[in-house]
Amino acid sequence: MRVTPTQEQMAYLASIGASSSTIPQPRPAAGKCDIEIVSHPHTTNRRVVHWWAVFLVTVVLLLSLVGIARTEEKTAPAGNETVENPLTAPQVSNVQLLKSLTALENELANVKETIGNGDDLRKEIVAAQTKIKGLESRFRETKKALYSDLTNDREVIGKKIQTIETAINQLKANLASLANEHSQWRTKIEADIESIGSQVDARVIDTKRKEAQIVDTEIATLRENLATQQQELFRTQILFGAITVLTIGLFILGRIIMEKRMRPVEMYAWRKLNEAITAYEGMIAPPHSHHANTDNEESLSSKNIVKLPPKRSQQQVPVAPDKQMAAIIAVANQTPCIRIKPTISVGDWELGLATSKGHVRAENQDYGLCFQTAGHNVLVVADGCGGIPHGQRASYLAAFNAAISVIRSFGMAPRLRKPHIKEVALKAIMDAAHSLAIEGDKLNITDVRGGLRTTLIVVISNQLEVGYAYIGDGGGCVVKSTGEVEHFLKPQKATGHAMNVLAASLGPSIEGEPVSGVLNRDVADLLLVGTDGIFDRVEAMFPKDVLRGCIQYHGDLQKAAEHIVEEMASFKDAAGYICDDNLTLGIMGDGTNPKLPNGFWTTPTEAESAHQELPSSLISAQMKEGVS
Repeated sequence: MRVTPTQEQMAYLASIGASSSTIPQPRPAAGKCDIEIVSHPHTTNRRVVHWWAVFLVTVVLLLSLVGIARTEEKTAPAGNETVENPLTAPQVSNVQLLKSLTALENELANVKETIGNGDDLRKEIVAAQTKIKGLESRFRETKKALYSDLTNDREVIGKKIQTIETAINQLKANLASLANEHSQWRTKIEADIESIGSQVDARVIDTKRKEAQIVDTEIATLRENLATQQQELFRTQILFGAITVLTIGLFILGRIIMEKRMRPVEMYAWRKLNEAITAYEGMIAPPHSHHANTDNEESLSSKNIVKLPPKRSQQQVPVAPDKQMAAIIAVANQTPCIRIKPTISVGDWELGLATSKGHVRAENQDYGLCFQTAGHNVLVVADGCGGIPHGQRASYLAAFNAAISVIRSFGMAPRLRKPHIKEVALKAIMDAAHSLAIEGDKLNITDVRGGLRTTLIVVISNQLEVGYAYIGDGGGCVVKSTGEVEHFLKPQKATGHAMNVLAASLGPSIEGEPVSGVLNRDVADLLLVGTDGIFDRVEAMFPKDVLRGCIQYHGDLQKAAEHIVEEMASFKDAAGYICDDNLTLGIMGDGTNPKLPNGFWTTPTEAESAHQELPSSLISAQMKEGVS
């Protein structure tokens, strides 16, 4: 049986674009319905086409009437306008109307054909309605059966619901009883907690009280201990202060006693050294002008009750520096109070000193000594003042006493305190001045014109630094391995006078003030010290030329110094000897062979400027390639 839709259903299907074939048909129950529902595929389509045809014919008629009206308005001539179309306006309207009528006739023919097909559709709809009625009766029967089943099930479910409600009520009663019991237990537990809390609070309070009492007792004990310790500390501080004051007093007293006891020892050592000097000294005939007061002194001494030994009629000639240094070392080795003995340098790149009177002066008023003591290299160079008496004696005494002072400072120093090299050098200058003052009293020298004056340079070095002190003129510089030459001695010459007039010198009284200082020392630095007889006659290249000569002598600084002094003393030009003064040169190394970098030697232009006043051997040495 096929269900036929109503007109309202067909309109709804047309609006949504569906057909009657898409409507779900009721399916009869299995085994109860044997009616076959036959569906015609074209029935619904024809019904839809019929209604659409009617709608389209109506729309076409309306559009045709509107188009005819607008065409008449456009084709009507306005005013006196002339119409070029050969057809008149009524004729154009009739033609268009004829075309529209023809189109309408065709549409009507289509509609009639569609209506003819609608008769068959109506028959099918009647058949479908009959099937729908059968289905409705079957639906009623099925609904009754379903209602009866639902009634039975409802009774069963109602019974189950009653059972469940009973169980729920029982559970509610149980929950109420449990809530009551929980409330009772909670009240009881809270009461127990309050009682226990009160008991615990009481115990905690008692415990805290006891702890507070214990802490108070400990604090009191600590305060007592602190007060006791403070008293003990105060007593200890007083005792420590007393011990410190006593120690310092004993140390000062010991120093005083030691100095008192050491003074005779030093005087003994001094006397022994002087005796050694006397043993090595020779005698020369003095110039007549130097002893103008000899007869007066002898006449005065003859009048004394105790006859004094007559003064020597000849002046003492200084011993050669190497022999003098050997005598000093021999006496120092025999002197117990000198713990650290001086020695003569025998290694390469350590010490070298040479002196010469030259070919112009009648005597050598320069003097110098070099030695090693307590790990230090020492150079002492003195230049007696010419033009006034006793210049030779002054330089000898100054150099000798300065060397003795250095030996005493290092050899007799306390074990726990080593003297500083700058202080030792400056002390050597002052000790030399003291010895010249004593000698000046012996010779009755009262002013500068009486003579006995000299310059003095003292240089002491170790591996880290160089200490120096000087008074007067001369020269001193350091040749560094980098090629830099550092001059540390500035001659103390009088300004506005001749170059040989000094602003400072040693004698029975000191003129001017000595200069002292300290230089930092690098590895393989070479230090040069000399008198004005050398440094007033050389150019800026001279220190490097000396280093070149030392390299050629393989680090034998003594031979290099002797060779350089000899060559400079004999160097001449057309006017005569270039160096017209006494010459003394001291060279000091640190025992290390210098390693010179590239570019150490100066340019040929600088070397050529230094050739003018250098010995020929040194000039030829400059043309050779340096050893690095």
